[in-house]
Amino acid sequence: MKFQSLISKAAILSVSCLVLLFGTACQPDDIGPQTGDSNTDSISDFTNGVFIINEGNFTWGNGSLSFYEPESSKAYNHLFDAKNDYPLGDVPQSIRKGKYDYCLTVNNSNSVVFCDFQMNVIHEFNSIDSPRYTTEDEDGNVYISSLYGKQILKINKERSQIDTFAYFKEWTEDILWHEEHLYIAQKRFGETDSIAKNILFKLNNLGEKVDSLSIGQDIDGIKLVANEKLALLSNSELQSKIWIIELADFESTVKEITGKASFLSFSGSKNQVYYFKEGIYSFDIASQTETLIKAVSNKNSYGFNMDALRSEFYLVDAKDFISKGDLLRYNFEGNLLDSVQLSIIPGEIYLEHNL
Repeated sequence: MKFQSLISKAAILSVSCLVLLFGTACQPDDIGPQTGDSNTDSISDFTNGVFIINEGNFTWGNGSLSFYEPESSKAYNHLFDAKNDYPLGDVPQSIRKGKYDYCLTVNNSNSVVFCDFQMNVIHEFNSIDSPRYTTEDEDGNVYISSLYGKQILKINKERSQIDTFAYFKEWTEDILWHEEHLYIAQKRFGETDSIAKNILFKLNNLGEKVDSLSIGQDIDGIKLVANEKLALLSNSELQSKIWIIELADFESTVKEITGKASFLSFSGSKNQVYYFKEGIYSFDIASQTETLIKAVSNKNSYGFNMDALRSEFYLVDAKDFISKGDLLRYNFEGNLLDSVQLSIIPGEIYLEHNL
């Protein structure tokens, strides 16, 4: 769940009926063939496909998980429900594959769910204060960021115990474990001192803060782009910045770009990062140059990612936050390859082979 959308969804709900009446909602023939939302086919091999988190309507408990298989151009909706005979919960946030299992966070249900590699539930932790994203260390211990908890939680590799790993002054978001250190984005919205509160922290394996970098803008995402380098995307309404950070000393180079860029992704083979800002853009790390790949308009773009294996792009259109959304697939030149219907408010796009 994007934090800003909590405010905007109420307003969208009030006008959505008028939008539908006047026919301005996206029609099926706008994007091509679509797969329905109630298919019952099953799938158990998720190696080369795409997971999509569908947030569902806030407080309705209708969040779900979809999987798209590029080889067959088919979407499997309500995947978690079909495997486990109960819904995923209220506003699922993220999914990640680890050493032993899949880990899903369900924001407004305050739960973290672990599934085996066929997506059957094996462990579930409840009463976690609005979990956001997860990462995993070399031993299989999982670390969880929190919207309201102002902390990082740790679940042991046996999935039998949960503890507080570190406390923060604000809420925690993007999170990454790399070589005995945890990198975490602390964020704050809507306050006069928010610039001073958006910080990237480096923690050791004891949960102690050993370094930090003040970002001064909303932190949109962090990605490991080399063994000792991290890319960070920050933004405001009119301007964004791409940070390349040396992990050893936290020294950084910063490139300003116009417009609000979101959804940072990375391709190691091309040494480029990618993001979305009314279109698909690439940024070459070596030359520090930005290139527009495909302009995209009239879409409520709520998630974006790059398939590093196939050199393709995925974008989700959440439409009016009430109708079922769509997944759009583009090749590296920006040509539309396929589009399928998902469920309500598709958000995070996750490809396990990108790791």
